[in-house]
Amino acid sequence: RWTDFISSYGTIDLEHLQRYARTYAGQPSRVAQDSMMLYTCLHASLSRVGRNKVTIYAKEYTIDEFKDGVLFLKIIIRQSSIDTNATTASIRNQLADIGTYLATVNFDITKMNERVNLLLESLQARGGTTHDLLNNLFRAYKTVKDREFIRYMTQKESDFEEGTIELNAAKLMLLAENKFKTLTEKGEWQAPSAEEEKIVALRTELEALKRRKDGNQGQRNQNGNNARRGKRDREKGNRKDNNARRRNRQAPEWVNQLPKPGEPTQKEVDGKVWYVCEHHKKWCLHRTEDCKKKGLDHHKELGKKRAENKRVLRATKATVRWSDIEHDDESSQE
Repeated sequence: RWTDFISSYGTIDLEHLQRYARTYAGQPSRVAQDSMMLYTCLHASLSRVGRNKVTIYAKEYTIDEFKDGVLFLKIIIRQSSIDTNATTASIRNQLADIGTYLATVNFDITKMNERVNLLLESLQARGGTTHDLLNNLFRAYKTVKDREFIRYMTQKESDFEEGTIELNAAKLMLLAENKFKTLTEKGEWQAPSAEEEKIVALRTELEALKRRKDGNQGQRNQNGNNARRGKRDREKGNRKDNNARRRNRQAPEWVNQLPKPGEPTQKEVDGKVWYVCEHHKKWCLHRTEDCKKKGLDHHKELGKKRAENKRVLRATKATVRWSDIEHDDESSQE
């Protein structure tokens, strides 16, 4: 019984291939010649790094110094992939979760189908099978962001469940890819529905209104700041003008002419009552007891007093030091 090694490399072990190779190794036969040519081509196609990884197992693909091509290919496959039960389980998991892969390729149905076929070939080469591929495909197809495609897949699934159509994985993939290509050619693939377009338009309008509102609010704030700044500047200017007017306004000369002894210290001029202030030493509009001493330079007086106190202190210290010197002189004379 003949078995195709290329399509069943995972089900044929190395020992079986070695037993078969011994039947023709070193023999002048077409099988031996083909095997040697296969080895030569594979060896030449490998990179230096790849060649080093498989040539260390030369004993496993060499039969009585004969380099067998099929054994060499088995070693290459073994080293490039792990042919274990874990590999088979991983392939089944990838098929079950093929919808995740579909999202990574932007819901390209053609790319997903190619991925499914590749995984199926790998699974079959290892002698594995899958029994829930059709359900996995339906579940993956219905994750597509296209309402028409989902409606089409849902209808096919309903017809299959009711028994009105017969489906298998290969036929379903063909139907899905044809629908995908048709919608793409029409420019309708993943096109927004009327409701979605309306929502997008409303969202755009709301964002424009928000930007306009923010701009108006910013302008109002700026205008308010400018108005407050202008008001402060006007008030500041008014204060400057008032101060200037007060400085330019000269008091009448009689204000500084104090009354002689015995003359009254209170008089009325132009409807205002004037008093002699003992602090200001002139006529003022307040009594001496009500005087707040505005305009008097207390700091200068205080400075003069402090300076005088410092002079007194220095003089006192000098006197003390001189007294000490005289006392020391008297002590030394004694």
